[in-house]
Amino acid sequence: MRLWFFALAAILLGTFVGAVSALWQTDIFSPRLIVVQTPPLELPELPVLPPPGGPEPRLVIDTPHYYFGRMERKATGRHTFVLKNVGSYPLELVKGKTSCKCTLSDLTQTKIAPGESLDVTLEWTAKTHDSLFRQDATIYTNDPRRQMVKLTIEGIVVDSVVVTPPEVVFSNLTADEEAHGKTRIFTSLSDSLEIVGHTFDNPETAQFFAIETEPLPKEALPENMQSGREIRISLKPGLPPGNIQQKIRLQLNIPDVPDAEVPIKGRIGSPILIVGPRGWDQERGLLRLGTIDRAKGTKVQLKVMIRGPHRQQIEMRNVVSQPEALHVTLQTPEELGNVLAVPMLIEIPPGSPVADHLGNAPGSLGEITVETNQPEIGQLRFNVAFAVTD
Repeated sequence: MRLWFFALAAILLGTFVGAVSALWQTDIFSPRLIVVQTPPLELPELPVLPPPGGPEPRLVIDTPHYYFGRMERKATGRHTFVLKNVGSYPLELVKGKTSCKCTLSDLTQTKIAPGESLDVTLEWTAKTHDSLFRQDATIYTNDPRRQMVKLTIEGIVVDSVVVTPPEVVFSNLTADEEAHGKTRIFTSLSDSLEIVGHTFDNPETAQFFAIETEPLPKEALPENMQSGREIRISLKPGLPPGNIQQKIRLQLNIPDVPDAEVPIKGRIGSPILIVGPRGWDQERGLLRLGTIDRAKGTKVQLKVMIRGPHRQQIEMRNVVSQPEALHVTLQTPEELGNVLAVPMLIEIPPGSPVADHLGNAPGSLGEITVETNQPEIGQLRFNVAFAVTD
């Protein structure tokens, strides 16, 4: 009995080992090499090294690192590095990459003869929010001892002129409204700051803006600031609806200081807004009435809200709707605070013909158009989705 048991165990063990061996040979349990392809490193075509055992170039730089000290934020600086070949073989140069905030002058001369030198200029603009500034540029050479060199500039960026708040924002305006905003400008470089001129980045809308300035008293100056001015910006009526995209550049009476910038942001909205019950989609300009019983019909009221100082002068007329089953009536306007509300009754009368205007087919939606007497507003137009069934 015991002999039979051991024989059965041996048979089962052999079967298991054979199965595992077969699976191993089919690579199910075999370790697999996963190859991850990385993009090749993009390098310029490097200079060819001189033949071994012969004369060689030798690069010497007056100083590859230049500390410029302090400079104004957004100002532009430049420094010239002198590269000299003190070897006995022509020195070849290839321009490499620069950091995003500096530019290396074009290497119009790519070879330096033995005993000769070359001036290379690095230019940078201190566009950073940090006070420490460091940028570099790479040059590849055929000097076996110095096949790559980095030219580095470093320094401290300061704000001797500060605008606060840094931008002027106009919000909740219509095209026929006038608005006013203000900001302040301070300096630590002069006790008599003056604004000697200004320009607008967007000349097409410059006519809608005006600025005035006046000096600030000493008690209104922040610590370490010697003088300042308040800047009042007026926005005139007539700017078309949409986002305001403008920036004022202020020229100051301080030498070697870049123009101060005052971005102007905001949005000019339409003086007309349509509001309504559930089913009105303002974003899409769509009124959904759904499926209507032909025997009952339906009525919905929207309100055309007109705001702004000239709301009483805006007239709506020449209401056009299609299909014919879509009836529109403008009712008596009413004042709601500083808004003029014009009720608009939209009706599908009982007995209207069976129709499908749910928008399932192109051009099948109903449409309502209302003319205004204001050219800058033009027409009010929106769609109506509905179906009439028995």
